[in-house]
Amino acid sequence: GRGPEEYEVAHDIDIDQTGYLYLVSGFQEKFNLYSENGKFIRSFKSPFQGPVQFRLSEDKIICYVEDLQGNSENSFIITDTLGLVLKAFPNNYPFKPYKGIPTGIGRENLFYNFNNRLYIKEVYSDTIYNFDKMLFKPHMVLATGDRLLTPEARAQFDLSYLSENYIRPIHLFEFGDFVYYEYTYSFKLGTKNILYAFIGSKTTEFQAFIDADQGLINDLDGGPPFIPKTIKDNKTVISWI
Repeated sequence: GRGPEEYEVAHDIDIDQTGYLYLVSGFQEKFNLYSENGKFIRSFKSPFQGPVQFRLSEDKIICYVEDLQGNSENSFIITDTLGLVLKAFPNNYPFKPYKGIPTGIGRENLFYNFNNRLYIKEVYSDTIYNFDKMLFKPHMVLATGDRLLTPEARAQFDLSYLSENYIRPIHLFEFGDFVYYEYTYSFKLGTKNILYAFIGSKTTEFQAFIDADQGLINDLDGGPPFIPKTIKDNKTVISWI
């Protein structure tokens, strides 16, 4: 639907610590702010026109700039909650699209929150960074070797080849001592594909790979499988049934 009439597309939403909801309509270049009960409060300008992925952290709005054509000037733009641009982080991964045709490869960036901190992982980097005082600081490396998508590969191969030979990130979060990472690999159109998930310890050598669509088998009481989706707190993982 189109309601309320002031926006057409809800590209992303997030909720601040007071319960206020921020919604961005990237094509109209604006954020809408709503109260906890859904009452419209105000609008303010987004930092660019186009699809916007964002999260709130440290009373700032961290916006990711989608880069289908490989020529975006910036990867992240930080604004305050009035829309004033505070800082921009240059795009470190420019490329020229294969045969000049822009293509989407899924999620170019993953956001998640853990222990009251915001983390990001870009598709072209093995490193997870945390946002801290207007800087992105290295946090953890997910070593994927030659399966890591690169700007060079974006320029040399078509979407089918990229999907079959490189990892495409889907979902990422931490809980307790563990990291959970969903991705596709060897993805072929028109066939049954596996959504992979990696679960690894941050302090031991424990590692496990599962079919994320099937989830974790409940061998305690024979109930439905557990499909991790997000966390409630450091020790509580939430599943869909």
